[in-house]
Parts: sequence; structure tokens; C-alpha cells
Amino acid sequence: MKAEAAKAYWKRNDFDPIRGQFYDQTKEDKFIGAREAESQIHGQDYCKKLPITVQNDGLMYNPINMKVEDP
Repeated sequence: MKAEAAKAYWKRNDFDPIRGQFYDQTKEDKFIGAREAESQIHGQDYCKKLPITVQNDGLMYNPINMKVEDP
């Protein structure tokens, strides 16, 4: 019964909430690699969420400091 309970536990639980990481080191390394890859491209498409007029004209020039932001 202990072996069956342990098998059910490990099938269901693979993350340690106290340490904040996976029990399996290969799974932890895979997660960290995926997170680093996502952080490289995060926020690059923020302009696509803005209205079309802001995309075309609004981001090119900052009138406050009179600087061209996006040539």
C-alpha cells in the first residue's frame, strides 16, 4: 500500500512549493531554459497591441523631450 501511495503521489506532485522548484533536476533545467528563451522575446510585440494610428505615427517622435524614438 505504501508503494502504491508513493506512486500516486509522485504521479501527481512534481513541484516543491517550499523551495520553488521541480523535484526532477532535468525538468527544472528545461523550465529554466524555456523561461530564459521567453525572456529574450518578451515585450517585443507590445506595439502590435496599440491602435493603428499610434503604431504608425505616435511612436516616432516624443514631443516632451523632442527626440525621435523610433526612426
